[in-house]
Amino acid sequence: IYEWDALIEGLATLEVDFSADLTHTPERQQIYFMSDAIAERAMKIFRLADAPKLQEIIKERTPRYIFLDGTTTYDDIKKASDVEFEAFFAGDYYEVIEMLEKGTVDAFFDEASAESVFDEYGKMKSEEFLPLIYSPISLSTANPELKHIIDVVQKYLEQDGLFNLINMYNQGHEEYLRHKLHTQLT
Repeated sequence: IYEWDALIEGLATLEVDFSADLTHTPERQQIYFMSDAIAERAMKIFRLADAPKLQEIIKERTPRYIFLDGTTTYDDIKKASDVEFEAFFAGDYYEVIEMLEKGTVDAFFDEASAESVFDEYGKMKSEEFLPLIYSPISLSTANPELKHIIDVVQKYLEQDGLFNLINMYNQGHEEYLRHKLHTQLT
């Protein structure tokens, strides 16, 4: 498990062989070998559990949102949001939490998979961003020696393999939720 900035660095140094965390963009295609989408993740809003609701903040002032630097999340939210906001950027989740705790920002936007990061932290709540946005993620590598694996995955996707991947992804998510519930009950 890598923080965002460490993941990007790990891909660049070839310490990380593959990632399933990058959205396919023309800019990234210049750097990485990427498959088509292997999953889509819902966009979520993360806030401190005891923080005022965003609707209350929006009535009083321009909200301050934070995003991980180098992700496509800011562009997605900017296009879909009907609310003007002030944008901040962080290199990792620790910086996000620090800025939320200091009150520098009101909310953090990321894919639903970030919930697992905040489970240990415990002071965070999340909700789906509306209108719903789904971020497609690709299998990616920066290592040219591993390009053939991306090519095989791409062929699999083109032969309706995405359906099987979606089922596996959903199964993993359900197992995560069961584990989370079990942990909360014990």
